[in-house]
Amino acid sequence: MVGKRSKIMALLLSLLFALTIGLGAAGALTEDDFGTAALDLVEKLQALDGNKNLALEAVTIAQGVVENDSILNSILEPEQRTAIADLGLSKQDVSDVMTTAKSYINDNFDGLVSGNVLSLISFYNTVKEEVDPTILGKLSDAGVTETQLINTAVDLANSTYDPYEAIPREDIEKIFNDNSPVSEEVANKYGLNYTNVENLRQYLLDTNNLDTFKSILQELSLYDEPSDDGGSSPGGGGGGGPVSDPTDPDESADQAEDTVSDPDATDDEVADSTDHAADSLDGAADSAETSEEAEKVADTASEFSGTLVKAADRVQDPDAAGKVGDAAATVVSSLAKTAGKVTTEEGMNKVADAASKTMDAASKAMDKMDAEKAQDIAGKMIESIATLNETLKGQEAKTLAQKAGQLAQKAVDRAGTDKLSGDEVTVEGDKASAVANPERIREKAQAAVKAAREMSESMQEAGLKENANITTKVAIEVPATGKEQVETTLPAGTLDALADSKVDALEVKTEVANITVSPDAFGDEAKGKDISLGAAKVDRKDIPESVKKDIPSNSVVVDLNASVGGEKVSKFKKPVEAAIPYTLGENENPNEVSVFLLTDDGKLKKVGGKYDPVTGTVKFKTSHFSKYFAKTSRTTFADLNKFDWAKDTIEIMAGKGYVAGRTASTFDPGADITRAEFSALVVRILALPESDGSELPFKDVAKGAWYRDVVATAYANNIVAGKAADVFDPNGKITRQEMAVIISRIMTAEGFKPGDISELDSFTDEGQIADWARDGAALAVREGIVSGMPGGKFAPEEKANRAQAAVMLYRLFDKL
Repeated sequence: MVGKRSKIMALLLSLLFALTIGLGAAGALTEDDFGTAALDLVEKLQALDGNKNLALEAVTIAQGVVENDSILNSILEPEQRTAIADLGLSKQDVSDVMTTAKSYINDNFDGLVSGNVLSLISFYNTVKEEVDPTILGKLSDAGVTETQLINTAVDLANSTYDPYEAIPREDIEKIFNDNSPVSEEVANKYGLNYTNVENLRQYLLDTNNLDTFKSILQELSLYDEPSDDGGSSPGGGGGGGPVSDPTDPDESADQAEDTVSDPDATDDEVADSTDHAADSLDGAADSAETSEEAEKVADTASEFSGTLVKAADRVQDPDAAGKVGDAAATVVSSLAKTAGKVTTEEGMNKVADAASKTMDAASKAMDKMDAEKAQDIAGKMIESIATLNETLKGQEAKTLAQKAGQLAQKAVDRAGTDKLSGDEVTVEGDKASAVANPERIREKAQAAVKAAREMSESMQEAGLKENANITTKVAIEVPATGKEQVETTLPAGTLDALADSKVDALEVKTEVANITVSPDAFGDEAKGKDISLGAAKVDRKDIPESVKKDIPSNSVVVDLNASVGGEKVSKFKKPVEAAIPYTLGENENPNEVSVFLLTDDGKLKKVGGKYDPVTGTVKFKTSHFSKYFAKTSRTTFADLNKFDWAKDTIEIMAGKGYVAGRTASTFDPGADITRAEFSALVVRILALPESDGSELPFKDVAKGAWYRDVVATAYANNIVAGKAADVFDPNGKITRQEMAVIISRIMTAEGFKPGDISELDSFTDEGQIADWARDGAALAVREGIVSGMPGGKFAPEEKANRAQAAVMLYRLFDKL
């Protein structure tokens, strides 16, 4: 089906070609020809399909052509053109007439379309009253009568003009190609007089008007220069065909999807197609008046978000990634414009869902754009979400505010990223080595701190409440070399400089693995010494036969190592986060992916971790380095039938090694959990380096007890406290409010902001929560870690069972 944009182009060309009738190569056009041509163009284009947006666009195009001195034809009779020239009608006069007509069409379109006689008469009277009578008189004297003006409205209402046949893009390019005359065959194909077409083209070339005319068409998205391969841009792969109508968001979105899916499309073509589609959607948002029209914008945005995700995955050029990010920002802005017009709950859900998906696409694109652009995109998103959340309520608003915060965090991460060049990497055999630049690291640290401050201010000014502080990190990206082993050295004092700058962490990104350390991960022993972080892929032939069968083919065994001053480090003072590659298999559940440690004696130990679909890696925390690989892991139990609400979570957590059953086949979900048992679980999830308990003040935590070290570790990290100064009560059954406080301490240490006790107002027994537990309970409730019990109760003193503990810890794990 021929697109409306193509029809417009065909009309333009038809008018151009008609101009040459009766003119020779030396024919000249007067200023007044422009005016009469523009008037007729309005008449012709407004008739097309009876579409309001198209009609208004037609007027705008005509205005732009007149004001830019372009050459268009009048189909008025020669004597009319002569009369206008004699009367001295100016381009500005014609532009004034069009401005008035445009305004009236916008305000009274329904009446015009209906063919209402009063509306048609009013159309003429409005023009007559608001335009200089002298001009109308001159038009009348030139034979442009009242009847012609009224017929314009009639044609608009009834679409009496048949659309001209669309001329394919490749033939349009032949017409405008300076280096190759239009062939007679092409001219005859469309019923054009070959000599007249060539005379027109040559005339435009001689008067330097061809380039001007093409540039105007390009500004109006009516024409694209041919690409180097003879195709056109945008469109990908040089495919021909008509240009889509930018005012139709569905057509533009489809065109963008085709371009993004075209393997031959360039980064620029992909980015331009998404930008074009986003602008089309924005235009639809501007014109949406009813709830149905606003919901249609949300539907299109939701579908288009998938295209944006693909585009973000595909483009590699930073500028192209920036354009994709701009397109995503435009889409969310469009949704913010329309949200106030949506009157149904279903429609509001559509708006929120479309915004959420589009923000995910922006997040992916931000990974590839430069830092300044990433911060710009995050700022635009924050503004749009603030507007959107004036309409949205409840969890939807909270979710979008949270995602806005995540984009702000992403922008800060980009500000702190230092990409090493290939010249900064030394390759010897199968090993690539890089040395961080201390001066650049300091600059990136300052940039990250500055960006964090600005992003936080933007969130506050927008009224978007942050649940967690924006963290600062410096990332060193080592370029890929294809080597199996990569080592990155941090010169002496690097981590100290980060600590002085108040930077939270440093990450080393390589093609083998990513490693993130806090400034104090190596303790005082690292002062004045170089630190090296390395990752190497382990050849499968070097893996013990006893475990080789347990390592899937889509997994890679990675040997992580660290050294301080040339001495290998076996344990860290603070947990280190690592990310190793894993290719998710078909039908595999990403939530079941877990990291396993391969010990030196050939045994496997569950480590846990979380799969990241964006990077294709599994992130996990560890207190020491060794050999690791990832695979899916799930442990099933036979006694969970009455705990359907917790079954999936328990089996996933057990598969990761975070919780364990009483036996190989039973979990005992309804049993109470002790304070010592819960301490052991959180220490395991956080991968905290274990303390020996030598400084533990609790008299009831006996030496030699299985729980002494884990209680000591949790206590040393300010996660648990005693019932009294010297009493821990390790075998006491933990209560729900005690569990909430422990969870809140972990989250506070991870940068989450304190809770507001108003979060507890929804519980019928809110007054029964102990004063010492209220703040912690509020934070745990706000983050969805702890939920209510039957009857709307918090049940603070109720003992938590093993199933409840597993679910709460899984929710905590998902947040960290």
